[in-house]
Amino acid sequence: MVLNSRGGKIYDAMAIAKVIHGLRIETVVAKDGKCYSSCLMIFQAGLVRTAYSSSKFMLHYAYDTDEDGKTTTDHVGSWRYFLKLIEYEMSPIFVEMVVIQNYKKDGSDVDITATEAVKHNIVNRLIIDTKIGGK
Repeated sequence: MVLNSRGGKIYDAMAIAKVIHGLRIETVVAKDGKCYSSCLMIFQAGLVRTAYSSSKFMLHYAYDTDEDGKTTTDHVGSWRYFLKLIEYEMSPIFVEMVVIQNYKKDGSDVDITATEAVKHNIVNRLIIDTKIGGK
């Protein structure tokens, strides 16, 4: 499954991740693509997790919206909570993510390059992008 997403609803991402994991599908972040926020849950459910060197990842504090459309963290919690939930639900597919080590308490985004993602076992296969004509 090829991914290029800014994210979405975390519970929907968890449901999709369960299907991908159950079917043992490979996940790929598109060339020059992004896998932000809840997309990373879907990506990590892949049997093989491939990214291009131009792919980008972003993690942040988990949040949702209430009935009025206001941002809330009351029933969602932190990424640590969701990693534990996912570990319980789909163990052992999710690796320890860099956000645990570099977690930003202010809720700001954590940007990760594909190369950094390999170092933290988020990506387990990296394709080096090449430019046509040496550009």
